[in-house]
Amino acid sequence: LIDEYIDLFNESSGFHIGVDEFIDFDQISKYPDLYHGAIEKYGTQASGLELYIEYVNQLIEFICSKGLRPHVWSDGLYRLNDSGLVEVDHRAVIHYWTRWNKNMAPLCTFIEKGHQLVNSNDKYMYFVLGENAGYQYPVPDKIIQGWQPLLFSDDQILPSGHQSLLEGVEYCIWCDKPDALTVEEILFRLDQNLNAMNTVISNYKK
Repeated sequence: LIDEYIDLFNESSGFHIGVDEFIDFDQISKYPDLYHGAIEKYGTQASGLELYIEYVNQLIEFICSKGLRPHVWSDGLYRLNDSGLVEVDHRAVIHYWTRWNKNMAPLCTFIEKGHQLVNSNDKYMYFVLGENAGYQYPVPDKIIQGWQPLLFSDDQILPSGHQSLLEGVEYCIWCDKPDALTVEEILFRLDQNLNAMNTVISNYKK
């Protein structure tokens, strides 16, 4: 499937493979094949996430073999309830979007591992159609008053000295309830919010 879709992005430099939210990472024992397979391979010290990380690394290697940079979401990686027996391939660009769960790795973990970062701060940058999953639509005033390029989710700031790790910031539109707004309404709000982002970035550079 990835091989097929990569051909559709032949002008891109990177390819996002996701790797998040396919299981409840806090209840790994509910997935016995994954859990017991990890225990069998790595011993009783395994958390059950090791085979998942192995698979993520296989995907990363595959993307790299195609000459593209692999991109992944942050929430399933380096979790505080993981054993750390298998590390994520350092070539993965991390889109750090949230830390709503206590076991999600803090930003400093990804910095220590040397990953390039994309700031996908869900507090300001998530436009979820229908305001689903507890999200409210971002608005220009909120972006201008509270957001900055180095402010990551959970009010974590990318420290000076590590700014070279920042690949950029992104604004995410999720189609949870596709009929909640028209395309024209989405584009209007998108234009307003991107202009607000540009205002913040311009003032930040000064």
